Order: sequence, then structure tokens, then C-alpha cells
Amino acid sequence: MKHFFEKRDPWGHGMALWVLMAMLFLAVPAWWAVQQIHLENDVAQWLPASDEGVRVLNWYHDQFPGDDRIVISWENSSLDDPRVGRLAERLQGIPDANGVDRGGVPYDERNNF
Repeated sequence: MKHFFEKRDPWGHGMALWVLMAMLFLAVPAWWAVQQIHLENDVAQWLPASDEGVRVLNWYHDQFPGDDRIVISWENSSLDDPRVGRLAERLQGIPDANGVDRGGVPYDERNNF
């Protein structure tokens, strides 16, 4: 008995050609189906409104709007810890007489000189 890909159709074409043609034919509907998938991956929808995580998430969005992303924590830290404000000042820098932030983290887009 011949192997599947060694077989020939009545016109002399190998089965590999027909497998390739079937793959190309199925690629178009597969591509269309993938384009129709819309994922809604919003963490806020996973949490109930009464959850403590919602308060933390809202605080995070207030503190870091847009593309700003940084999360720092330490043992026994909380949102009301006064060290959080001091840390933010050190990361952002202090404005000089011209209103330009000096010091701070050079990777912060507001600290581009």
C-alpha cells in the first residue's frame, strides 16, 4: 500500500498538491474568523463594585493616567502612607525657577531635557 503523499490523482498530480490547495482554500475563512474576534479584557469588569480591589484600581488610574505605568510597594505600605508622596516627588523631580523638573528619574517623559 502506498503512503498517502505518494498517491496520485487521475490527472497525475500528487496528493500534496490537493492538501496544499485545501489549506489555501480554508485559510481565507480562517483569517476572516480571526478578524471577527474581539476580546474585551478590562480588569474592572471582573471585579464586583464592592471589592477592595476596585478602590485600589481607581486610585491607580487616578495616579497614573494614560501610558504611565509604575507599581512600587513595600512591606506594610498603604495608599495613605505619607512616604508615597515623598517617593513620587523623588521620582518626578522638583521644579526649578523656570518650572522645569530637576532631578527625578530620567526615564520619565516629563524629565526630558
